[in-house]
Amino acid sequence: RSEKIEKNKELLNEIKLKYDKWKENNEKITGTSKKDIFKKVELLNDYKNFIGQPKFKKEKGNIYGFTHQSKLHPTVIEEFLYYLFKDINKLKDGKIELGPARAYVDMSFSPHNIEELKTNPGVDIKQKDQDFAIGKGIFCIFQADKEGKKIKKNIFVPVATIECKTYLDKTMFDGAAYAAERLKRGNPHSLYIVVTETNALDVSVNPKSTEIDEIFILRKQKSGQEPLNPIDAEIVWELFSFVNNHLEADWWNPEKATARGRLINF
Repeated sequence: RSEKIEKNKELLNEIKLKYDKWKENNEKITGTSKKDIFKKVELLNDYKNFIGQPKFKKEKGNIYGFTHQSKLHPTVIEEFLYYLFKDINKLKDGKIELGPARAYVDMSFSPHNIEELKTNPGVDIKQKDQDFAIGKGIFCIFQADKEGKKIKKNIFVPVATIECKTYLDKTMFDGAAYAAERLKRGNPHSLYIVVTETNALDVSVNPKSTEIDEIFILRKQKSGQEPLNPIDAEIVWELFSFVNNHLEADWWNPEKATARGRLINF
């Protein structure tokens, strides 16, 4: 809608025809078998290969098309995650939301002075944009006392958040690690996952020392390697299973934990 260059509008219209077909074919798949997931990956590779054609890239002297900084490619993976998870059994009742979200991080109380505290608790809720999240919108009311003003807040409580990257370098990794730490302070039962097409991290980087639960490299490839591998269906299946298993699990069951003799990883 906002594109001003006529040639680029033509390119976008061409992509839109392919996009509509990609969306339609994904919506036709309603199962969650390995065969279903593999078919979704096949559709994803076909669409990614189409928009990856040189005529759509603003590079190597081509004055038309779209740069790597545009939203054309990164948002494909974000949307694919919706198609990937939409048919999970625990999500079928429609009471859990999927997609980009501003997720709850933490909360503080900061009234200006003691007189204000008597009527207004000064609620300050911190939220952070997530590329993709699975969670629940919660409506909250805060009140200093029965006569005090009601402060109404809407927050989104995530149970799984996914950061999407075309490639993952050290700067992006550090940002994700910090975001995972903040998110889990307020949402200790939420997964924090990074999904990247290729890996640009140095071998000295150790993700185990962070709050990131897993990093999935969709092409199983280092950044800059040629030719580019297709997105791997097996690794996408692992991603699907990782999230699905989390949604199926008890996140906290003290009775069961005591019986097993383990209170954290029960």
